[in-house]
Amino acid sequence: VRITSGYFTGMEAEVVIQPGGGHKDVMARILDCMWVPLLEVKPGEYELIELNTKGKHVYTHLDNDRLREGLHDALGRYHASGSVSEEDTRLALEVLRSYGSLRAETDVMRCKIYSLLLSAYKLLGDEEEFIRLHDTMRGMLPVVKAPQSRALLLVTLYGCTDSALYRQMAHEVVDPWRGESSPKKSKLSLIRRLDDCDRWLKHEIS
Repeated sequence: VRITSGYFTGMEAEVVIQPGGGHKDVMARILDCMWVPLLEVKPGEYELIELNTKGKHVYTHLDNDRLREGLHDALGRYHASGSVSEEDTRLALEVLRSYGSLRAETDVMRCKIYSLLLSAYKLLGDEEEFIRLHDTMRGMLPVVKAPQSRALLLVTLYGCTDSALYRQMAHEVVDPWRGESSPKKSKLSLIRRLDDCDRWLKHEIS
């Protein structure tokens, strides 16, 4: 993490979580051998810039149902009313604080992070950052081969732009999953999100 306020502003540190307890401590590593707790630094006073990539924790950290589903529902309300509530604005800002400075090491991680951020920029009306990230995501499409990562990119792009091309490409990836006998939870989520986008954007198949 990078400290964003107080005496240690600008300093990079690490958040250490005690197994089983869930308690978080912000620690500075000195000379690569000694850990010093930064007791004055509280949650909200630092931004995430990198995740521990050892083990599965990195993916569970990015699979935040509250933020992901919250942003998706907020987009639905935005498409219905053309406006963004204070609560949805707070959620989008929370996503930016949590993931806006995060360095992603793999395409799978980038897809998860960019999907959250693009929706947040859309809700906040940050056109400059939205266009920049949209162009980055569009440039990733030719190289992202993992079906669920590709679907996540396309469903997000479609939901945020109402592009007929992104809609077609998203359905090409997602529709075959509808015939699977027991699709995974992540696939079911993407099917539902794509159907939601079709309904919001008035592209339902009659």
